[in-house]
Amino acid sequence: MIFDLLKRRWLREEYLNYDARKEARLLKWPESLLVIVDTSKDQDVRVFKDWYRKLDITFKEVTIIGRCKNVKNSPVSDMDLVDGSFIKWFGGVTDMELAATLDRPVDLQINYFDEESTLTHYLARRANAAFRVGFSHHSEETYDLGLNMATNEPDTLIAEVTKYLKILTT
Repeated sequence: MIFDLLKRRWLREEYLNYDARKEARLLKWPESLLVIVDTSKDQDVRVFKDWYRKLDITFKEVTIIGRCKNVKNSPVSDMDLVDGSFIKWFGGVTDMELAATLDRPVDLQINYFDEESTLTHYLARRANAAFRVGFSHHSEETYDLGLNMATNEPDTLIAEVTKYLKILTT
């Protein structure tokens, strides 16, 4: 219990730092993509890797981060995986390589998870993205564009994202 309190306190301070740097600043068509996904629901990575073609983004500029229950026992291997141990009980992160990935600037971030957890909320806010897309039932701090649609339709989602990006970048 005390560990959860310490972790929540650290998260509150981190969120204040991320809110200070966050502002929607997409002025051009995105050249890099970050997808945050919950692997307990979506394990077919090919769907997310196909998005780069539809968005006309170079494949090497696509990063996929998957939240799972246990990194060691996860059957998914084509993405960066993270579990609850990513955030230390007293604050801070355990995987500095993944933290560096989240700090690297990207043009577009898509939060593709159904239910928001403490970890997915943290990942969505921590990422250094110029423009964030999420679902309208997520916390408003995690997206700039919220889509009111089902989370099990990845092709419809990317079609909607493409449509709105065309409007916003012209």
